[in-house]
Amino acid sequence: MAQELKKSPRKTGDYISQMAGELAEMACNDDLPMVAFLLKMVVLEIQKPSNVPLNKEDININIEIVPCLREQANFCIKLSRKCSDLVASHKFEEIGTDLMLKAEELENLLDIG
Repeated sequence: MAQELKKSPRKTGDYISQMAGELAEMACNDDLPMVAFLLKMVVLEIQKPSNVPLNKEDININIEIVPCLREQANFCIKLSRKCSDLVASHKFEEIGTDLMLKAEELENLLDIG
């Protein structure tokens, strides 16, 4: 199979897309929405023409990802307040802020806010 995939990039893309789709389904069943989302993005990236950007019509996303991002953001902010290491505290705060901004960005993209 590996030799066959090396000969044809299209077959390689199809194979990766199929595997990522199956893994995304498994992640959904195991209540791992962030992993499922990322795997679905891989599938979309492989399947779309290279010159077309993704938009909300292209993304069949589980809307539960936004609350998950916010929950992780809040957790990072709490860690930043409890952490005695100033460098780590600052990094936790940066990560929390970034996750909150990403959640807001997704809300706006999906018009769910």
